[in-house]
Amino acid sequence: VDYGEKSKLSFTVFPSETVSTCCIGPYNCVLSMDWLLHQAEISVVMDNEALYGICQRNLDIKRPSYDDINRLIAKPISLMTQSLRFGGEINVDLEEIQTNLVPFPRL
Repeated sequence: VDYGEKSKLSFTVFPSETVSTCCIGPYNCVLSMDWLLHQAEISVVMDNEALYGICQRNLDIKRPSYDDINRLIAKPISLMTQSLRFGGEINVDLEEIQTNLVPFPRL
């Protein structure tokens, strides 16, 4: 579906061998990146291994579950999309986020 001039925001979690239970996760990730680069203006990529490490080191969770990692992922998503959900003078739209995050367009 083409939405024309609307900015599209995507959140992607790269798989890791520590948390993943299937061996085709990295292949699916590589194949989906081409589509993601062409379709989304803003792409936030998170590494599952790094999220797992944050849970272990900073949050003192010895064996993080999917629930722990999902809660950790939900916080930055909630913060980045709060301007879309709530009105106000200091809130910004996706175009302004895109302008501030990406100094040069994709070549």
